[in-house]
Amino acid sequence: MLTPELSIITNVSLEHREYLGHSLPAIAFEKAGIIKRRRPVVTGVRQASAFAVVEQTARKKSAPVYRLGSQFRVRRQSGSRFTYHGMDHVWPDMVIGLQGDYQTQNAALVLAACELLLTRAPLISPKASAKGS
Repeated sequence: MLTPELSIITNVSLEHREYLGHSLPAIAFEKAGIIKRRRPVVTGVRQASAFAVVEQTARKKSAPVYRLGSQFRVRRQSGSRFTYHGMDHVWPDMVIGLQGDYQTQNAALVLAACELLLTRAPLISPKASAKGS
């Protein structure tokens, strides 16, 4: 069995109800199933009721939670550019090839994960993160 270094949970929406549940907390409960004991959780969950479920699951598993808008954030610039403001790093002028605000938010989740992994895998450079490699 593999144990991941961390978990990423994107924002919750009702578009997942066919597979994961009929309410935001129910969907969050299913998504929170990936949280592992003492492994960080990076999340973009915005709704209070859904985040409460993620937070409670993480607490039960002694997993630290890093939330978009709290421990790290993203600022969109013109076009497909954005700046990531992390826990210990600011990575300006990042570019994403996908359209939509949620894509920038998802990119911020990945960059937060990279930032957390830097302490365990220092070979992940900001340049590699920017390139997505």
